[in-house]
Amino acid sequence: MTDGRAASRLRVLALFVVLMFAALTVRLWYLQVLASDDLVRDAQNNITRIVETDTIRGKILTSDGKVIVGNRGSIEIRVEEDKLGDNPEAVVSRLTRLLELKPSAIPEALADLRYYDYQPVPVDFDAPRRAVYYIAEHARRFPGVSWEEVKVRTYPMGDRAAHILGYTSPVYAEDLEANKGYDQNDVIGRGGLEQQYEKWLRGEEGFIKYEVNSAGRQTRTLGEKRSVPGKDLIISIDSELQAAAEEALDYGMEQAQNVFDEETNKNLLADAGAVVVMDPTTGAIEATVSRPSFDPAEFVGGISEKRFEALESKRRGQPIFNRVTQGEYAPGSAFKPFVALSAIRNGVASLGQSYDCPPTYSVPKDETTVFHNWSDVSLGFLDVAGSLRESCDTIYYDWGYQFYDRYYGTKDAKDPAEPLQRDLRQWGFERPTGIDLPTESVGNLPDDAWIEGLYEVGEANFDFNIPGDYIQMAIGQGGVLGTPLQLATAYSMLANGGKCVVPHIGTEIRDPNREDKPKALQPRCKNSRTPLPYSQSDLQYIRDALVDVIREGTAQTAFAGFGGSIAGKTGTSQREGEQDFSWFAAMTPAEQPEHVVVVVVEHGGNGSETAAPIARRIVEHIEGIESDDFIIGEAID
Repeated sequence: MTDGRAASRLRVLALFVVLMFAALTVRLWYLQVLASDDLVRDAQNNITRIVETDTIRGKILTSDGKVIVGNRGSIEIRVEEDKLGDNPEAVVSRLTRLLELKPSAIPEALADLRYYDYQPVPVDFDAPRRAVYYIAEHARRFPGVSWEEVKVRTYPMGDRAAHILGYTSPVYAEDLEANKGYDQNDVIGRGGLEQQYEKWLRGEEGFIKYEVNSAGRQTRTLGEKRSVPGKDLIISIDSELQAAAEEALDYGMEQAQNVFDEETNKNLLADAGAVVVMDPTTGAIEATVSRPSFDPAEFVGGISEKRFEALESKRRGQPIFNRVTQGEYAPGSAFKPFVALSAIRNGVASLGQSYDCPPTYSVPKDETTVFHNWSDVSLGFLDVAGSLRESCDTIYYDWGYQFYDRYYGTKDAKDPAEPLQRDLRQWGFERPTGIDLPTESVGNLPDDAWIEGLYEVGEANFDFNIPGDYIQMAIGQGGVLGTPLQLATAYSMLANGGKCVVPHIGTEIRDPNREDKPKALQPRCKNSRTPLPYSQSDLQYIRDALVDVIREGTAQTAFAGFGGSIAGKTGTSQREGEQDFSWFAAMTPAEQPEHVVVVVVEHGGNGSETAAPIARRIVEHIEGIESDDFIIGEAID
């Protein structure tokens, strides 16, 4: 019995030994065959360290060679929330006192949903070196806290052209998820030129590979890849003209606030506005202003969600909103030159005919609906040039009705091309201009589809609703919306003889470390008819009429004593329950325009009151005319 039990135990032991050797053999086979590559890699990582080296972002320079966006060094403090240890509140409190931040600063930064939990979140920049030394000496008291010497943006010209520049920020979770080749410590361009030209401005990060000993000390350098600095962006903005345009808009808005508005029984608010100056031949944007504005330096080191929301707040005037490219406004009478050309093209108007300009216009077949001219007295009979010079609304009302009648007068008369809208779109309205910025608005032109969607009525009601929309569209009101940039583009095509032009800001990509030829940025017209289908004599006729607007028309008082050469058009956009918006569009010099200037001032009154005097000051700067006067024009359109 004893021998049997011993033999059984020996068999069990033998089986156990066999299984152990089998398991060991399988493990050895796994380590030597299947996992060999991973183990070699891990072994190498135990003796090597890779340190990334940051790149320097490219600068942005104006057309006259001045730096508008540069770089400087900064120490950035970062916190990884999931590594703060057992008492994160104490760590945050110590760091807050050390950096002399407000108590809510770090918690607010860590609560930002744009970052992953494991992502180092920047909580302070331009930190003093004494704070860094203290953190390094007391590392155990600051778990999860790190710092980096980084390059941040600097703005030598302050808030000049702030709305087109954009800003940089640390990458967010959404950027990492999009797999754009960024890591969690990178920065990225957002908005404006920073975003549009990110791939050139960004540069390429490098790294240095070190060999380290068991104590983690570097013993030698195994290799490196040098970082490649970003390329510089040269833009079309002229720094002196930009400054003059900003000063003219600011001063003009300030002066307008002293003007009493009889309609609302209080002074004009003149609380927002925009200016764009454009080369009508090349499309280069020479100056662009939007008010109110903001300081782009606020974004250096990151901006809180709360502050960003304040910059977007309508109650505060949306300081970050670029009114030049995104502001959609009814252009008022500044729209009339393009309506007049369409009327001539389609036989609605004739250059050899005169038209009555009474103070009111009654809609045919509906005598109860009456539209008023800006003047309450008859201005007599006017030809097409006179209709622009005096900005006669009632003449354009009738032209708008005739376009309506051709489209809706009878079922047989319906033209699927909608000729007025077709012609206006060829000038760039209700179309993106193609400017090299990430976002722009396209505006609106009332058409069949828009009207049916707006009113949601049957064809039986169109006789009441549609005529009014066409009548209002003819004077740039009603459902018409356009941006200042779209208007500048249309006037540029009028100035250059009807040729397509694409507005742009970037002109060159230049590598400061190489002598290669700069990369020219040359936008091209796409899907556009070039030139526009108007005779040169008709275009010249309209330009000459706009010269008369300055000499003896609605802009006469605003340009009294002006010594330069200019053609232009006033515009007054009426908004129910609000003060009027003031418009002026100009081409200078009148004989062969080299610059187009468009000005809009929200709640600025008539076009001749505020926008025209602002445009005058800008043109005076362009032509080198010295003038200290600011003449508020007569409130006539």
